[in-house]
Amino acid sequence: MDEKYVIYSGYLQVVNKGYIEHIKENCVFVVKAAPTYEEGVDEDIAQINISLNDWKTYTRNINNEAVKATLGLFWWKIPDSLKKDTLWFPLMDRLLESMKKKHYVKNSFTSDLHVSLLTYNDYTRYFDGHSYDWGAFKENFGRYSELVDFSDVISDGKRAIFFCTEHYHDLGGSGNIVFFYKDASGWKYAGIWSLWMS
Repeated sequence: MDEKYVIYSGYLQVVNKGYIEHIKENCVFVVKAAPTYEEGVDEDIAQINISLNDWKTYTRNINNEAVKATLGLFWWKIPDSLKKDTLWFPLMDRLLESMKKKHYVKNSFTSDLHVSLLTYNDYTRYFDGHSYDWGAFKENFGRYSELVDFSDVISDGKRAIFFCTEHYHDLGGSGNIVFFYKDASGWKYAGIWSLWMS
């Protein structure tokens, strides 16, 4: 399996575990086939750029509480070893560049996940840019379903990151930078840095 899909699947498995623990159900992940057609990419890029600058400031001022306060949601969940590792910075720069280009996602996720791929034509049936028919979306994909949008995975062979948005309904969603690292047994989830949540 392509390493990119091992990493995407690893993240969705973490999210699905939360569903199983809290509501005893699996989530259906409805993944956009062409992530960058959604509005908001420019805002996400701007937020990632701000966050990267905040992270760089943090590495120079690790004990400064005011600097820590700028770092946003779930920063505290990221391992300290990751926070201090400046080798993530070039990956973040590459992530920003990659998000300006369209890339396509295929349904090559692990078989233990419930994934549906959403083409642009299917997407416009539920979300036309002006109105959002979450009722029809949930009716078709199930009560516990999420609309997921992945950036490309950026990796140096030992570290990997991507940006992911998840929407659950009209007012529920988040935009996260997702971190993975590779050890002798393969790719491991390292945490998320949530840049926005609604």
